[in-house]
Amino acid sequence: MNKKMMMFKSLVLVLILCVVISCGGDDKSTTSITKIHMFGSGDNRYSGNLGGRSGADAIITANLPSSLSNVTIHALISIDETDCIANMPVTFNFPANVPIYGPDGVTLIADNWADLLDGSIKVTLEDAGVLGSSSSFWTGSYTNGTQVLNSHCNNWTSSNASVYGTVGNEQSIDYNWIQDKEYQSTSLMHLVGICY
Repeated sequence: MNKKMMMFKSLVLVLILCVVISCGGDDKSTTSITKIHMFGSGDNRYSGNLGGRSGADAIITANLPSSLSNVTIHALISIDETDCIANMPVTFNFPANVPIYGPDGVTLIADNWADLLDGSIKVTLEDAGVLGSSSSFWTGSYTNGTQVLNSHCNNWTSSNASVYGTVGNEQSIDYNWIQDKEYQSTSLMHLVGICY
């Protein structure tokens, strides 16, 4: 009985240690996030059939620059009325009050999420190193980050020529940076992502 009791106590101790260790460690709470990085899809371009949110996130994750080691990555795109750029801080649980930088971590794009969506940004995405020249990118978004009605390639699941998507302009600092033109879903455009 004494041997069984010791084994039981040892097992309880191991379980307690496992709980303590798993509650600490690499858990990235929103208070530990000090900046958000924005990056582009490099030379890669995609039709409007991105596979919805999961597909767009997978595509942009595959394009994460090696200089960034952030573990949380999302495409900067409005998928639907709820999963839109304006709601990303709530949808993906990150602080809206931290600055947004280019991939170098030095070039400031916006002071915070509200500043990102107020109709202008501090520097073009081209100058921030997010995208190269002639690199329009899918957004499906109005200037305020909400989804553009009927211009989101059927929630980013269609490459049909009769369906359109809104793009942003990498050379603009005004509202055109996020809402520039509409293109057919068959068009090949870049993606922009955020990571933290």
